[in-house]
Amino acid sequence: MTQEDAFRKVCISLEIAADLESPDQDKQSRMELQMQRLVTSPGSKLVQDQPTVIDITNRFIALRPTTEWAQRFCQGLEKLKPAS
Repeated sequence: MTQEDAFRKVCISLEIAADLESPDQDKQSRMELQMQRLVTSPGSKLVQDQPTVIDITNRFIALRPTTEWAQRFCQGLEKLKPAS
């Protein structure tokens, strides 16, 4: 897996956890990630095995993302904020 793939996977994980749309160019990757999670987490265990936003954020920071990927990730986090 390339570094670019790792950035993409973590951003998609956040978008899935936050119930956000992924960019069109990543729809296929998102579907593959969702299918992978279904296969590895059968039944009701699926909900328990979903990474939390904190877990996803920690993974993302550990990757030392480029500005482009950091902007996408932060946009996803912004959409998670409750409306005030």
